[in-house]
Amino acid sequence: MFNSQYWMNNLTTCLVLVLSLIAVDSAFADDISIGLRANRGIEKGIEKWQPTVDHLNNRIPEHTFILVPYVSIKELNAAAGRGEFDFVLTNPSSYTEMEINFGASRILTLLNKRQNIPLNRFGSVIFTRNDQSDIQAVQDLRGKSFMAVSERGFGGWRVAWGELKTNYGIDPYKDFASLTFSGGVQEKIVHAVRDGLVDAGVVRTDMLERMAADGQIDLKMFRVLGERKTEGYPFKHSTHLYPEWPFAKFPSTSNQLATRVARELMNILPEDPAAIGGKYVGWTVPLNYHSVHELLKVLKVDPYKDFGQVTLIEAIRQHWKWVLSLGITLCLAFLALFSAFWAMRKRKKLEDSIKHMASHDMLTNIPNRSVLMDRLSQAMARARRNHTRVAVLFLDLNNFKPINDTMGHLVGDQILKKIADRLVSCLRETDTVARYGGDEFVIVMNDVKHIDEVTTMAQKVDLLLLKPISLGSEEASLGASIGISLYPFDANTSEALIHAADEAMYVAKKKSKSQPPELMAVP
Repeated sequence: MFNSQYWMNNLTTCLVLVLSLIAVDSAFADDISIGLRANRGIEKGIEKWQPTVDHLNNRIPEHTFILVPYVSIKELNAAAGRGEFDFVLTNPSSYTEMEINFGASRILTLLNKRQNIPLNRFGSVIFTRNDQSDIQAVQDLRGKSFMAVSERGFGGWRVAWGELKTNYGIDPYKDFASLTFSGGVQEKIVHAVRDGLVDAGVVRTDMLERMAADGQIDLKMFRVLGERKTEGYPFKHSTHLYPEWPFAKFPSTSNQLATRVARELMNILPEDPAAIGGKYVGWTVPLNYHSVHELLKVLKVDPYKDFGQVTLIEAIRQHWKWVLSLGITLCLAFLALFSAFWAMRKRKKLEDSIKHMASHDMLTNIPNRSVLMDRLSQAMARARRNHTRVAVLFLDLNNFKPINDTMGHLVGDQILKKIADRLVSCLRETDTVARYGGDEFVIVMNDVKHIDEVTTMAQKVDLLLLKPISLGSEEASLGASIGISLYPFDANTSEALIHAADEAMYVAKKKSKSQPPELMAVP
C-alpha cells in the first residue's frame, strides 16, 4: 500500500540534507589558501607568517585566508600541482618551477629586513675557518669536505652551486671529498665549519652577521671565499644577488582578488604587527626573476632538468637516412630563399608587436610597471653620475570609482585612456609616464636641477586633469591626488622612491576634502 506520509518524510529529509551540503559548501567557498615554504619548520613558519595572514583577514573580511605550511619544497610543489593553493610564498627557485609547471605569476616581492636594512635581493656566502691554511680561495675547495642546507635550498645551496660551476669550473658532486646537507638548518652549517666537522660551507647572505650579532659566533673565526662587493649591499657575499621571495598567485585565482591582496600587503608599514612578526620592512612591486630561470638552466634542475639534452630517440630521428634529408634540403633551398624575405618581415613585425605588448599597458598604451621600474633605475644611475635629481610623481585619480561604478567599466576605460593621453602631453622629452595599476599613474622626471621644475609639473598635471572630460551627453571633472618623492633625498632605491611617493599621495588624499564626482550635461 502507498504510504504518502512515509514518502513525504523521506523527501523532506533529503531536501534538508541537500540544503545542508549547499550551506557547508558555501561556508568554505570564501576560504583562500596560501601555500608556504616553511624552511625553518612548521612552527616557526606559522609564527613568522601568521601575522601577515591575520593582516589580510582583517583588511579583506569577506574572505578567510588560511596558511598552509610545508617544510619540504617537493611536497609544496606537489600540493601546488594538485591545485590546493590560491597563493604561494616560497623561495625563488621553487617559484620559478611553479611558474613553468603550473602557471603561477608573481604579484609582489618581499622587502626583507636584515639588521634594520630593507633588502629585496640576497645570495650566498661561501666560507671556511680562518685558520684553514690550505683553503685560501674558492679554487682550493677541490678535494675538501663541504656542507650546504639542502639540495633544493636556494640561497643556502643552489646560488653557490651555480657560482662554483660557472666561474670556477667546480662540480661539487664530483670534485668535493664529501658533500653533505644540514637538513634545512643553516646555523648547523656554521657550527660544523667552526668545529672542524667540515672544511667549508655555504649559507644565505646575512646569516654569519646575524649569528655574530646574537653572540653565537665570532666573525673573525671565518674567512669568506670569493668575496664580492656590490654597491648598496651591506653583507658579505660570494655570489651574484637574486630577487627575494615572491608572493605569487595561481591561474585559478581571480585578478581582482590578487590585486586586492597585493594592495593590502603593499600598505603594510614596518611598524605593523605583520612586518614585525615576519621580520620584514614591507612588500614591493614584483622583481624580474629571469636571473633565477637562467641559474636553474645552468644547473639543469627542475623545471630545466633536461634543458639542452637530446634523447637517444631524437638523435636517431635526426640522423636517420641523412642522405635523404640532405637531398630534400637542397630541393627546398630555392623555395626557402625565395620566402625568407617575407618570413623575416612577418617575424619582425610579430616580434615588435610582442615587445610592445610586454612593455606597455594594454588599455592606455603607455609604459607598464616593468618599464617604469627599469627607466627609474636608469634615471637614478644617470643622476648619480651627473649630480642631478630624479623626481617621482605618484597620481591617484579622485572620484574615479563612483563614475566607473555608475556609468560602467567601458566608460571608465575611456576615461583612463584620455587621462593617459593628457599625461603624455605634459611630459618633457626625457620623462616617462606609466600606468601603475587601476587608476594610479606614475611620472618619472629625469635630470631635475631645481625643485621648481617638479612643482611646475605637478601644477600642470593637476590643472590638466581637472579639465572636464566629455562622456557623451555629460562631462566629468576628476582631478588627482599627487605624491612627490625626490632622489636622493627621500630614498636610494627605485622601489623605495616609488613607495615614498605613494605614501605622500595617501597623505595628500587624506588632507583633501572628498567631493562627489561632478557630472554636467554638455550644452
